[in-house]
Amino acid sequence: MNKYADLLAQGLDPATGGRPVDPELEKARMAHKIEMEKQKYELREKELNAEKERTEVERQKLEVERQELEMREKQLASEAEQRELQKAELIMQERLEREKMAQLERLKEQKLAIERDKLQRETSLKSAELEIKEKAQKDEMKVIKRYGDALSQVLSPQPDDVTDLPSYFRGVEEQFKQLKIPTKYRARLVYRYLSARARTLCNRLEPEVREDYERMKGAIMKEYGLTAKCFLDKFNHLKKSTNDRYILFSSKLRGLLLQYLHEHKVTNFDDIVSLIVSDRIKSSLTDQCLK
Repeated sequence: MNKYADLLAQGLDPATGGRPVDPELEKARMAHKIEMEKQKYELREKELNAEKERTEVERQKLEVERQELEMREKQLASEAEQRELQKAELIMQERLEREKMAQLERLKEQKLAIERDKLQRETSLKSAELEIKEKAQKDEMKVIKRYGDALSQVLSPQPDDVTDLPSYFRGVEEQFKQLKIPTKYRARLVYRYLSARARTLCNRLEPEVREDYERMKGAIMKEYGLTAKCFLDKFNHLKKSTNDRYILFSSKLRGLLLQYLHEHKVTNFDDIVSLIVSDRIKSSLTDQCLK
């Protein structure tokens, strides 16, 4: 190298071994060569830097892909876990639904069993009640027949004279008391002794009225128009027939008077006095005033 430099310093061409060269030219050539080497080096460095940048970009790209892959794997794992949770929840819901349906079915069967038992008890109870009722009706019919047979020996049919009805019913009630006939049988027992008109009226009455002796008697009295005034007029104008004895005539007058007092709800002597005074005052009034 020193020799080569000495040759160059002397102006000789080292390649030709001694041929003179232009130092400036050689210097320029050497500078050019060095510049070329430098450019080549810089180009290589740029290539290396570019390669390094490409490598970094590839690395970053790979890192991004790795991160995306990890995210995708996490997402897939999360989706798988979510599917598992949904599957488990669905299985739980199906199990709960089956248990609920089974419980409802058991409750339904229990309810049906209770209703069957209730129906059986009600049927048994109704059957027992029906048997008791039938037995009671049979016993009641026997009782009614016994009372009816007893009354047939002492009662007569309803009299034709309507004003005799009050005394007739008093006689019937007296027999009821003597024979100790219960109130609930009295209407049915007296029905056979009533006149055709009275029986027709009774058939038109409501059952609860027809079965009640007092209400039935009131309806019959009303049907015949037996008012307090009617009894008073009959009492004042009744005449003894040639076939009547005075005892019978007296009994009729007594019955009419008692019924008249009964219609005015007279219960004591003061009531009688007040009623007589009231009738006397009414007799002094004109028809216009009475209306």
